[in-house]
Amino acid sequence: MSKSHSLTNDITPVRQTVEGWYGFEWNSSSRTLARLHGCRELFQAILSQAGSHLLTGEFHDGPSLCIHKAEGGFLIPGRGEFIPTETSVAKDRHSYRATPEDCRKLTELLSRIVMNWNPARHEDSMYEVAADHVGVTAQQLRTAVEGHVAYRATIEMLDRGTRMAQPISYFFGWNTGTKIPYDEEYRDYWLRSSSTIPAMIREQRVR
Repeated sequence: MSKSHSLTNDITPVRQTVEGWYGFEWNSSSRTLARLHGCRELFQAILSQAGSHLLTGEFHDGPSLCIHKAEGGFLIPGRGEFIPTETSVAKDRHSYRATPEDCRKLTELLSRIVMNWNPARHEDSMYEVAADHVGVTAQQLRTAVEGHVAYRATIEMLDRGTRMAQPISYFFGWNTGTKIPYDEEYRDYWLRSSSTIPAMIREQRVR
């Protein structure tokens, strides 16, 4: 990363909280959101696994971590598909088991991650904040994410340079015209400086 770019969190808490909404101001010019967009695959995977533990008491080994729809989102088997919007986490209209309380809890989880994430410690910070919120250790959450076959496949495709769909696209404004452009420099920083991604790829190839 360029030394001229300060790796601090510029998220502003809302002045007055609203039940069921994020606790921060969604700002399309936020550098933190642009950097979070740069490591969106990790963000999506953590929401899926931390969210699963939050709602069901355990991590999941379902077929996917994401939903395969234009809105983007994450999957929690047994509960349904969830879509982070610019104001809160909503359930997909076909997710009949998901409740308003589920959405409220997931909105709080996402808020906690965004507001407390340290971009200078990309992966470690995101795991630590999410794990603390759902009552597990950062290593337990990391193992659940990085051990999931879907995440491993995603990272391997990134390593190959495969062009992929936008995870959590609604949250980053790609469905509403208020796009948060992802920080290309930060994305490169994340992919190159991760201590686990190259090892995961090597292990997958050995198998």
